[in-house]
Amino acid sequence: MTFKNDTKHQHFLSACEQKLNCINPNAKRENRKIYSFEVYNHINLILKKPSKIKVDNNLCDLDLFTFDIIDHKYRENFESLFQGFEDDLVDITGIILEKAYCSNPSFNLEPFHLFIVKFFNVIKSPYSINECLLLFCNVLNFRPHDEKLDELLNKVREPNNLRVKHLCEKFSITTKEYSSWLSIIFMLATDMGNSKKIYTEFVKSLFECNKTDVFVEIYTFDDDCCLLSDRGYTKPNSKDKSLVFDFNISSKCFIRYIFFERKNIKPNHFKVHCGLSVKHNDFYSLKKYNHLVIIQSHKKVLNSKDYITGCDVSYVD
Repeated sequence: MTFKNDTKHQHFLSACEQKLNCINPNAKRENRKIYSFEVYNHINLILKKPSKIKVDNNLCDLDLFTFDIIDHKYRENFESLFQGFEDDLVDITGIILEKAYCSNPSFNLEPFHLFIVKFFNVIKSPYSINECLLLFCNVLNFRPHDEKLDELLNKVREPNNLRVKHLCEKFSITTKEYSSWLSIIFMLATDMGNSKKIYTEFVKSLFECNKTDVFVEIYTFDDDCCLLSDRGYTKPNSKDKSLVFDFNISSKCFIRYIFFERKNIKPNHFKVHCGLSVKHNDFYSLKKYNHLVIIQSHKKVLNSKDYITGCDVSYVD
């Protein structure tokens, strides 16, 4: 794998995810636009009036994941690592959306593979760097066995990027936290030579843990109504200490993953280790989902429409 390319503006929430929520998904890439609502007051659901912005210029930053600027054109960054996740996202999302709208949907491992792609947003979002460092701090103790990868890790740990100071100020982190964040992304997402990634093995452990059961809920709708958070995910609160993640799949669909401790589950509650249900036009759940997207967003929420469904929001200029 090569890390060298000429990509300067690097998305932390992929353009292909935004495409599934844009105004016209069938438009040419350079013409795709999405409605952006800046959150003025998270708790009281006060938003600024929406603006149309280009997907290519949204939720990205200049040299955010660059660890070596080679010259005025080329740099080394994580674009090649992220491309694999994005290719998988396009394929898996298409399959899930097709199956979810069937009268009797049947799923195999698609929800698991989608979680692999979607949960990576938690890791690569600059708005969640502290959470990433807390969750994967032990990864900083690992070193690749491959000499070339080890040399690359050394470069990642001491990035040659003049924008580091600006990025740290923008996202309220230290230079050490920034380099540690890049190092974790590199170690988690890079194939270390045995066709396995640390990140993939971590996700598998969540689903295969003997002390945990997983339930997946897919919510589909006839109309465009599901918001997309600038963080790429939300975490609903759980009364029974379950771990819950919500992810936008498209403007008409979102998915919820619930990880239960088995001691909190009634006997025979699940027939299989990973249960799944599909709900159509459940507007009560949509209201709660969109409400939480606004509250937990960093700065803005995105939509394919210039209005928000299900939430009582107010607007300021």
